[in-house]
Amino acid sequence: MKKILLSIMSITLILIFLLIFFTFYSHAVRHTEVQNALELSMKQSIEQLLLAEDKPTDKTTWINNFTQSVAAQIQSQSSLTIHLYAADLEKGLLSAEAVLTFPNLIGTESSVTTGKRTIILEEYQIAALQLTFGNDHAVLQLLQGDQQRQHDEHQ
Repeated sequence: MKKILLSIMSITLILIFLLIFFTFYSHAVRHTEVQNALELSMKQSIEQLLLAEDKPTDKTTWINNFTQSVAAQIQSQSSLTIHLYAADLEKGLLSAEAVLTFPNLIGTESSVTTGKRTIILEEYQIAALQLTFGNDHAVLQLLQGDQQRQHDEHQ
């Protein structure tokens, strides 16, 4: 009887441990998913202002393209809420936060948030642009056709 009781308690503890582990794992996966989706969509929205042939002409279209891009990248079964703090088409400013709500293993709802992300387009030269993600900085050199060849010849 003692062995049966010990076995039942051991199995129960293992199940509780697995439930806790998979809950933390699920939160980490969902957080990474929503964070990557938001950052990539923000970058694509800013690049759309510079590189796309069919540039958005109004703020509403630009915001709709952004929100659809974020939603398209979310693969999990969850609900997505995007809080838009600022959007300026002329200045290339986009500031947003995404909240992903999903069911847990035990059936309750959990949510993860990305925190507020801001991307600002600043043109320093005709051929260079600076993309800013919060504290991270990425520089993208845009040199077109003849400018690229001239740049290569001078080096």
